[in-house]
Amino acid sequence: MPRTGRSTIQGKYGDTLTVIGVDGDGNLLAVMKGDDAGTLRTIAVDSSGQLISVIKGSFAGTLKTISVDTAGRIEAFVQGNIPYAGPVIFYDNFESAILKWTLLTLDASSGLTTQYSWSGDKSLYLKGNGAARVYGYVRTNKEISIDITYRYGVTTSFSFLLRWYDGTNEKSVELRYSPAVGAWYYLNSSGNYIAVPGGTQNIAPEVWNRIYAEFDFNLDKYGIFKSNELSVDMSSISCQSSVSALGGQLNINVLSNDEMWIDNVLVIEL
Repeated sequence: MPRTGRSTIQGKYGDTLTVIGVDGDGNLLAVMKGDDAGTLRTIAVDSSGQLISVIKGSFAGTLKTISVDTAGRIEAFVQGNIPYAGPVIFYDNFESAILKWTLLTLDASSGLTTQYSWSGDKSLYLKGNGAARVYGYVRTNKEISIDITYRYGVTTSFSFLLRWYDGTNEKSVELRYSPAVGAWYYLNSSGNYIAVPGGTQNIAPEVWNRIYAEFDFNLDKYGIFKSNELSVDMSSISCQSSVSALGGQLNINVLSNDEMWIDNVLVIEL
């Protein structure tokens, strides 16, 4: 026999409750009010009336559905700010200065801009009359990931290059995108650019995109590579290794008279 009746709540939350509904037995269905009441939104309800997913608030716009599994659950590709836990090697949201970055090409220009931003008010703008590159030094680590949000104008190609130094050899991993072909390429162990298996993708200009990639310098291998909704396992592919005394660098490159905006660069130790 279901119990019915009234309840009186006093104290901190006594006046912040509102009855949303009561079922046929008089049971309370839902109560929500207060600071977080307006930050919830029902995404789906299953056949028994149970809530499947609720998301809203400051991170609601940072989730992008890739697929739904056999149980109907959403698999999400997170595009928010620092969605990973682990030792941060390098992070820049470009909200203050660009002290971590150096412009490599003399005929190029770069600087903070408020023209576009993925989060906050600013991003890093890069443009070159010839090839243009900015680079930042990263601490030496064996297994790392990079996570970069970016947008580009009309361009021949752009790439993300990471160099790691083990005391004797320089290990180089590079992922390059060709808008004309609509495909990603990687730098192989012989120094040649090879099409990423399954790496065909149309990336729209003038909108924010995201790249995520893992690298294992213990094995001199690439790892998981993600670009927006694209996901490729490159862990069987070897990277380039050569004798060098160059320290660890993260390079972002554009070619010809191209331009690029970069925001939220994150390097994590895996």
